[in-house]
Amino acid sequence: MEASLFAETIDLIPAPLLLINRDGTVRTANRSAASALETDPGRLHGTPVVSWCPGDHGDRLERAISDAWDTAPTEIAPDPLFIDSRRAGTGTLVLASVDRGSAMLLMRRGPATDEIRPLTGPEHQDPVTGLLNRHTLPIVVERELMRAARSGSPPVAMLFVMLRDFKQINQMHGHQVGDLLLENSGIRIRETVRKSDFVFRWEGTNMVVLLPELATRLDGLLVAEKIHSAVTVPYRFRGLDLAPGCHVGIALFPDDATSADDLFNRANSAVIEAERRDEPYRYYDQETHQRASDRLTLKTGLQRAFERDELELYYQPIVTAEGRIAGAEALMRWNHPTRGVLGPADFIELAEDSRLIAPIDKLAMYSACRQLVAMADRPEFFVSMNVSAINLSDATLPTVVAQALKSAGVTDPSRLKLELTESRTAENRPQFLTVMNEIQSMGVEIWIDDFGTGQSSLSYLKHLPVSTVKIDKDFVAELAADSDDVEYLRGIVSTVRSRNKRIVVEGISTADQLSLVGELPVDYLQGYHFARPMPVSELQALLERTDTLPEYPVRSGTTRTVPDPG
Repeated sequence: MEASLFAETIDLIPAPLLLINRDGTVRTANRSAASALETDPGRLHGTPVVSWCPGDHGDRLERAISDAWDTAPTEIAPDPLFIDSRRAGTGTLVLASVDRGSAMLLMRRGPATDEIRPLTGPEHQDPVTGLLNRHTLPIVVERELMRAARSGSPPVAMLFVMLRDFKQINQMHGHQVGDLLLENSGIRIRETVRKSDFVFRWEGTNMVVLLPELATRLDGLLVAEKIHSAVTVPYRFRGLDLAPGCHVGIALFPDDATSADDLFNRANSAVIEAERRDEPYRYYDQETHQRASDRLTLKTGLQRAFERDELELYYQPIVTAEGRIAGAEALMRWNHPTRGVLGPADFIELAEDSRLIAPIDKLAMYSACRQLVAMADRPEFFVSMNVSAINLSDATLPTVVAQALKSAGVTDPSRLKLELTESRTAENRPQFLTVMNEIQSMGVEIWIDDFGTGQSSLSYLKHLPVSTVKIDKDFVAELAADSDDVEYLRGIVSTVRSRNKRIVVEGISTADQLSLVGELPVDYLQGYHFARPMPVSELQALLERTDTLPEYPVRSGTTRTVPDPG
């Protein structure tokens, strides 16, 4: 109670304040300090305070605090020690007081406390392009690398952009035209990146782009591709098309370099290699380059998959505990022209990153609804399908669901089940809950997929408007004839049952797993042991042959075998 009250009290102090332990780690920090350091108070707790000071300033602060403990354990320091904070030019750390258990640091802002962003002063700008200049580059790069190293944030990418053919343009049309094209090329580059990214003019027709906090290491190539496409679009001048050439070199922190100078040199080496090979872009690391190139090729193919009608729903049967086929999960497959049939693991993450997931989910939903109508002679047969968390955060999703049901003529919306991955539903819970409740009001059921990988708590499950939970397949994959494993799974099932939810156990691939799961009070089973995902024509043929699958458990614990339908 006292600790909570203390935390609330120091949060009322407008000045940034840090309390540090005798070992130099942060005991607590108020919101102002966390804001000044561009982090969360929780992330400051337990970190060495010297890690937030650049260069030798950390050593100076450490010595000052040590001396204060040794010489004046209870007095306010008569001569406050000013230490530059982690961001050059943003302020100072002041050693304000020391007691026997902790030291108090105040962050004082002075005349040199202006943010480095947005660096709009003329001393930071290139006069021709209006971009940040080369003298500002090391300041920003040092800051961003220090932040990434300290916080363990996603990788940072540096792109060295080499623009070509300006010598000929200057000779033919004059330097004024060349400068105009250079300025517009900078504008095009600036428009392809995020507001949080940085674009610099290095020298001549070379530019540098810094991308902090990449989602993945391979995303640098996606940005390089956008830059190349934007820059090489021809300019129309006096009836002529002027089209500058472009190469982009990419280097990653900390994979390729751990210092600003090395990162720049690696990006420069990469662009030189790209020019030598006459390639539009290239990573410094060959393996990363190959993976990123494959990813970009796959993205281009996925964009064309719609017009080529290469996307198709497969269906994996879901059976009751007695073995009756109750429904199926619809799983998207991509009939790739050269790589064959690709499953969701091969392209769904890419689809989310490239904003193609919405049309893919929409295609799947419309196709699944049409299939439900085609199976009107089986009114209890249901179809479940995954919905991306990205689409779940879209307030228009309920409208898309309603339109899909109406367009196909589905008369019983409860036959459609939408599966949401557990770990993703906690990311934006208030907005997700609004969308989920609206969908549930239509009669469409919400299922939680991969239960056990995310929040996995009674309180979490209690507040979600879901009817059914799918136990993550990893629990079944690790299941052995060990009583501890079985009891652990039994505990998860009991947890879900206590909230009056139906249960699906997925990932059953062997008879042994089936026999172990068979005695648990679950409603549905799914896995390769029953059937693999199949095209709709094969599903229809299967249902015409039998209503049950080859092998299934019964409540008595015995096993009955049904002839293989072939």
